[in-house]
Amino acid sequence: MTSIENIPDHGQSIMDMACEHAQTFGLTPEPDEFDSRDVWDEDDAIDAVHAAFELLAAGIGPDGTQLADERESLLWGFVNMLDAQTQRLDRSADRLMPDLRDLQREQDGSEIKSRELELITDRAQNFTARRDAFEKMRDAAAQDYQLQTGNVWRPRSGSHTSQTGKLTSAAVDARDFMRARQDRKTQAHLPEGTLVAVTGGKDVSQPAAVFQRLDKVREKYTDMVLVHGKRCERPIYLMAGMRG
Repeated sequence: MTSIENIPDHGQSIMDMACEHAQTFGLTPEPDEFDSRDVWDEDDAIDAVHAAFELLAAGIGPDGTQLADERESLLWGFVNMLDAQTQRLDRSADRLMPDLRDLQREQDGSEIKSRELELITDRAQNFTARRDAFEKMRDAAAQDYQLQTGNVWRPRSGSHTSQTGKLTSAAVDARDFMRARQDRKTQAHLPEGTLVAVTGGKDVSQPAAVFQRLDKVREKYTDMVLVHGKRCERPIYLMAGMRG
């Protein structure tokens, strides 16, 4: 066996490299930790997109070569790659929405539930911020595509829409404020609890059977709120334990 003293030193240890990386770029958070890193350096990233696009156009498919005939297809694929990243991150954020709704309903004032909600919210916001970053890079590449080919870049399926291109910070703040205000008005008219809907005509031949079934539902959902249409257009809400 080789003595530990005889093992050659090839430079930094793994611990030294990890510490240096953390000092330079910040620690990479674990899945159960908040991610406080910057999303991106927008100026550097956009500049890199322009440089990569120019390199593909002039370096791989220059005029006078057969690959020049493939240039437009190659450049389309580069823009499409950024669009695919945008769509993937959009789906990742969408997949967290059910968890967000469930955790909002499960809030009981405990620190554990509150932290779970904060972590999921942070993750969803990060996915959305990354998605917006790739959308801006895609739009920058799409502009280069039009300059190089004279054609407007379009995906093979779906539409080419930008959610960030026309939104200033003031527009985002105003939109968020109006949405929060509308949500507050809506929530003020909604009782807290699990909504259970009852449908049917206004005449019930066996009301006892209906109440028996509702009692079973209330055993499972103790915060049950009964919803029925009655005869008017708006639904009637009855809190658990009330009959009438």
